[in-house]
Amino acid sequence: RREQAILRAACQWREGEAGDANKPPYFIVRHEDLVQLAGTVIDKKRKTAWPPKLSNRRFKSLRDAVGQALDLPPSEHPETPRTVRRRITQSEKLFYESLKVLRDKQAKALNIDPTLIASRSTLVKLSLEDGNERDQILPWQRELLNL
Repeated sequence: RREQAILRAACQWREGEAGDANKPPYFIVRHEDLVQLAGTVIDKKRKTAWPPKLSNRRFKSLRDAVGQALDLPPSEHPETPRTVRRRITQSEKLFYESLKVLRDKQAKALNIDPTLIASRSTLVKLSLEDGNERDQILPWQRELLNL
């Protein structure tokens, strides 16, 4: 989480610099360089990987931003977002399988790739009882899948 605080501060610094210079943030410092910086600042075994080709003014202001991030108490570090996933029920799994069989059959009859009708992820979303994917697909897809 401390590394995330450093990365957040470095990204905010870069956004400010980009706005001042009227340039895209990537032109100030590459994303990869900021991630590498955040990883090396807290690792005592590795030399800090400061982005290359920074002017003295930018280097000092980035160093100050990183220093402020290091001084943050743990309670102010960013939280890692957790995604809550639920298991697919047996009935949903059976419905998915039947949709897949129907999709493949329709695709073979039309001589097209099955994923043109519906991708695997679309079939999974369609099979979920609490989903609203049926409203998201096109009428011809609903017709081919008998929905």
